[in-house]
Amino acid sequence: MATAYWEHRAALRQAAYDRANNKVVETVSRAYDRTMRQLDKDIDAIMATYTRKTGLSTREAYDFLREGVPQGVMDDLRSRAAVISDPRQRKRLEVMLRTDAYRARISRLDAIKASTRVGLTEAAEAELGALTPHLRHTADLAYSRTMFDIQKTTAGFQMAGVPRRALDTILKSKWAGTHYSTSVWQNRDAMAGILDRALMEVSGMGKLSDMTMQDVRGMVDLNKWRSQVKSKFKTEAQYQKYAANRLIRTESAYVANQTTATAYEECGIERYEYMATLDSRTSEKCSGLDGKIFEMSEKEVGVNYPPAHPHCRSSVAPVIDGLTREGLTRSARDANGKSVYVPRDMKYQEWQAWQKDGAPADVNAWRESKAPKPVVRLDKNSDFMLKLGEEHYGNITEIANAAPDVPRNAWAKQQGDVRVADAKYKRQAYNDSDGIHVDIAKDAKGNAGKMPYAETIHEAWHNIDHRLGNGTVPLSASGKFGETLKADFNRLVEARRVPTSTGRIPSRKEALKSISREFLNLSGRETGALVDILEGVSNGGIETLIGHGKEYWNQRWALEKEAFANIGEMSMTSPKGYEMFQRMFPQSHGMWLDMLKGAV
Repeated sequence: MATAYWEHRAALRQAAYDRANNKVVETVSRAYDRTMRQLDKDIDAIMATYTRKTGLSTREAYDFLREGVPQGVMDDLRSRAAVISDPRQRKRLEVMLRTDAYRARISRLDAIKASTRVGLTEAAEAELGALTPHLRHTADLAYSRTMFDIQKTTAGFQMAGVPRRALDTILKSKWAGTHYSTSVWQNRDAMAGILDRALMEVSGMGKLSDMTMQDVRGMVDLNKWRSQVKSKFKTEAQYQKYAANRLIRTESAYVANQTTATAYEECGIERYEYMATLDSRTSEKCSGLDGKIFEMSEKEVGVNYPPAHPHCRSSVAPVIDGLTREGLTRSARDANGKSVYVPRDMKYQEWQAWQKDGAPADVNAWRESKAPKPVVRLDKNSDFMLKLGEEHYGNITEIANAAPDVPRNAWAKQQGDVRVADAKYKRQAYNDSDGIHVDIAKDAKGNAGKMPYAETIHEAWHNIDHRLGNGTVPLSASGKFGETLKADFNRLVEARRVPTSTGRIPSRKEALKSISREFLNLSGRETGALVDILEGVSNGGIETLIGHGKEYWNQRWALEKEAFANIGEMSMTSPKGYEMFQRMFPQSHGMWLDMLKGAV
């Protein structure tokens, strides 16, 4: 009952945040619209007495745009700059407008540039004027509603206003590298640069000689020039509206979630559940975090706590002892985009599979038809049970049962013989003749480069590899596994050496860089094991920050052993990495499966 309540309350809170965000976005959007209308008027004023000149040559028009404007135009800009309330920004404008270049009779183009800076500063100030009180309102809303929800669910907590000191700390935070006010001014400067470039693009000799700028006689028509400038400015100005919208929604999400965390901490709540929005727009990062539970003491914005990225819509729910999820529901979207309710424990990947199957109405029946038949069972006499404990061993067993058939069957047969030497090892995990050495409590949480339990599973596959060997040579090194890996890799590299349009064939080094670039924007948690294999098979030619390092691969059987364990790790913890490996190393994957089948 309580968790269903939390799901419903989280949806209501998000709807309230969205309504407030929409109002501020609309206010700021109108401010930028006013700026563009004012800029149109400024352009008209700067060009007013000259737009009748349609019979200019390209050179005459070019020189004309660089001639001086009346002093009154600059006086008007200075008067507008004088009423900017932010002293730092007002000083910047005043210094710009009082330089020798601007004190003299400046050109029409420079006058338009000056107008864009004054106008954008006015709009940015309006944006900050709306954003700061909005963030305070969001914080108050998030705190009061969260405290109310906790009070109603559990009873016993006293509710007061959000602590001012905590709120001030949140609002002053540079959580994304810069304070939100700095971001507003940086967006202003970026937009001014964009408009400057747009202005110069339509004012060069080449553009003025374009037919779109000329009349029927082939002479430059400044009315057409003015129309093109206004049109280009209007188009480019959409960037500023987008930047403002992104900043408002992302900063609001940060403040709401941080204030929620403050409420949790005051109520003594020590853990939270990450909740992604279940629809087709959910990011890969948030879908991977959906349903995971984290310690409040280890929350990190952008890593395991929202917002995870700009425009993030994810939220959190408290994990309170004594509350159960069994039989509860959460909101989602079906294949037609209609709101429906699905089991509360449905994670994003399962939701995607449900969508692909047409979103059947009877979700429980669909689940039963998809559930893999467990073949891996707890072995109460195994080191996994005795050294890792039933909770961790149970979680690893659940992971194993979701793996593809061949590795799942091999794990089921071999897991009981895996030796665990130390389950509280505080340094880098490894396997030796005594067994695996790992910090199971830390590994259970995963990290930026590894999925939960990935290190334990990786080292267990090393253990299996050595035990299935002949005593001195591990199973992975008993055949031609290493040669097959290198052959697959060479085919992968050569496929990148396709002649360019000029006939040049890229070098092997360029091909390696091309392969490396594929992994720049991918999650290290999903592809770290595959990247390690690439580093090894290229003998360090593909350097990474998460692999073993170039020198490691000079050791005997290093490639074979690590590839064997990495593939096992991916097959159980990283479906995406495992799928990529199969595609990139098809022969090697087949050989790995054959080795496992022989062990079953």
